Amino acid sequence: MRDIFLTSSALILIISVLRYFLHGKIAPRLQYALWLLVAARLLIPGFLFTTPVGMMGITEKLPETVQAASPDIPVLPQSWTASENAAVPVQTDSVSQQTPDAGLTADWSGIVWKTGMVVTGGTMLLSNLRFAAALRRKRRLLALPVSVETGRLPVYLVEDLPSPCLFGFFQPAIYINEQALDPASLPYILAHERTHFRHGDHFWVLLRTVCLTLHWYNPLVWLAAALCRRDCELACDDGVIWLLGEQRRLDYGAVLLRMVSSGRPSLLNVSTSMSAGKRNLKERIMLIAQRPQMLKLTMAAVALVMCGAVTMTFGGAETVDSRLPENPQNTETRPQVLSSGSITSAEYTHFSGLFSLTMPDNWPESVIYVESEDGVAFFEANSLCWLMTVVPEPVEWVEDRPQSGIRLAEFQFNGDRDNGGSPYFYMLDWNREPDDTEENRLLNASLLEQREALAASFRLLATADIFSQLVHSSYEANLPLAITYLPYLSWNNYRTLYGEDALCSLLSAVSQFAGTGEADWGQYHDIMSNRTDRAIEGTSKEAYQEMIWSLYRNNPRTFVSVLDSIYLTESERANMLYWSRIALPELLDGQDPAAASDQEIHDILTAAIPPAFP
Repeated sequence: MRDIFLTSSALILIISVLRYFLHGKIAPRLQYALWLLVAARLLIPGFLFTTPVGMMGITEKLPETVQAASPDIPVLPQSWTASENAAVPVQTDSVSQQTPDAGLTADWSGIVWKTGMVVTGGTMLLSNLRFAAALRRKRRLLALPVSVETGRLPVYLVEDLPSPCLFGFFQPAIYINEQALDPASLPYILAHERTHFRHGDHFWVLLRTVCLTLHWYNPLVWLAAALCRRDCELACDDGVIWLLGEQRRLDYGAVLLRMVSSGRPSLLNVSTSMSAGKRNLKERIMLIAQRPQMLKLTMAAVALVMCGAVTMTFGGAETVDSRLPENPQNTETRPQVLSSGSITSAEYTHFSGLFSLTMPDNWPESVIYVESEDGVAFFEANSLCWLMTVVPEPVEWVEDRPQSGIRLAEFQFNGDRDNGGSPYFYMLDWNREPDDTEENRLLNASLLEQREALAASFRLLATADIFSQLVHSSYEANLPLAITYLPYLSWNNYRTLYGEDALCSLLSAVSQFAGTGEADWGQYHDIMSNRTDRAIEGTSKEAYQEMIWSLYRNNPRTFVSVLDSIYLTESERANMLYWSRIALPELLDGQDPAAASDQEIHDILTAAIPPAFP
């Protein structure tokens, strides 16, 4: 619903601005037809195609743009987002946290929308049923000869009818009042209503009614309906003049002045009445008198603007799986919240056994924790304001950002950097500006003052054996969880503990998972962040090569996206290019893999992406 609201609103504004600046310079029937695009956007769910530049893509990137322009604005660490904070409290054995139910909010919004839809639709239905009943009760069929003005539509005389109109969907008819019986006016009035019928305006009105009923909450949709109705009459005037001939243009304008009733036409009524406000009537008479001509340049400009508008509003931004982005910040890459609870004692140990902490004196009962696979975040218990996060980050990142937080401990189990390893730092980051009420801000500041004590209490418990055990114990039942530990895994340790067959079995499981096409961007990143050591030889080497080939073969765009991402370190990227050189011989076209440079391998991987990969 949010997508349709934003894109349809943007499209309405574009057409409204275009209509204002091209007033009298664009063919009325083209101006009227543009509103069909708005109706299509309002009634078609989702997007019709993907595009690099879409309204939703722009709105989603807006926070990043604002942050880049204003770096002083505080944001949560990359691993923890506001949407997770809102869903922090979950029930554990030790405590059950009470929070507003997001689902309840969603239910209420749905109820409000449906209630408004029923009220709006019901009001329109009752209004038109009463109008139809009045027409049937008062109408009298006129025996008029079939002519160019009437076609085969029946014509009824209705006493006290404010304005002639076309009414009815399945059996449309022309309804006129006594004033319209003037022989000097009748041919023009009949031609006007028949033109409405030729244009299908009785169905257009129904379409507008449906759009208003579904999107009653959007004032821009009501604006669009009003402008569309005005353009309907302008297009009808243009069609009448085309039907009767240019020599009768001024006569037709004079009849309009006599016959059009004053007052704004109601958007609740589905008839094509000849009522109009002063501004609308003045606009119609001026266009009839001026004989506007649309230049080819104007036509080209309109076409260009509307092509861009359709691309922006009907096209959805491509996902990370279908193009080459630099932004893995989406719902698929956030860490999985595995457990949470209140801080009830001084000693805390992460559920995985990777590290432990001693809580500051004022934290118990005032702070809750939320654990991801390899880290933990702390929040003030009442306001749910984020306080601190303890997560591992690659040493390469930490060295590039010396002020990113407090370094706690370094660990590396797949070799040091000089030997191809990928070391990590456990880092403590904190909320520089907790944004809340004054009372909560003071409380949060008091809790945050303990960060140095919390950092000093950090004890790294992780070992190569622990990571091997975490992967081995989870990959058969929960492979996505096991994949999150792959960046820290030593294959040599895993083989020592569980043997060559178990190592190959794990690699095959990851390869098969990649082959299903279900792996998301974050899982690609975790797999490709893994560094190999001397254990990947022989049979396991072949299994590792097949895993890399499966990753690329099943989604080359995501593979190259991760490869080009800022979230992959240079050493991890070099490692992946090395294995791509070995694993992807089909792309080398006879070229010696050993002779190809990293840049050549990268270019080959990128060039081999299908242009329309689904």
